[in-house]
Amino acid sequence: MSVPQFINSYRIEFATTLIGEGYLQNYSMEGLAEKSGFSSQENFNRVFKLIKSCTPTQYLNS
Repeated sequence: MSVPQFINSYRIEFATTLIGEGYLQNYSMEGLAEKSGFSSQENFNRVFKLIKSCTPTQYLNS
C-alpha cells in the first residue's frame, strides 16, 4: 500500500465513523468530504467507492 492509499483509507474510515455517529443529519455530503480531508466531493466519492465498494450514499442507506 502506498502512502497516498494509506492516507485515503484512513480518511474513509474517519468518514464512515462520522456517518455512523449521525454526522449527515446536520451536515451535507460535501461537508463530510471536506471534514474528512478531501478537496472535492467528486474525489471523495471516487475514493470511497474504491475502498468500500459502494458510494457514500449507499453506505449510509445500508
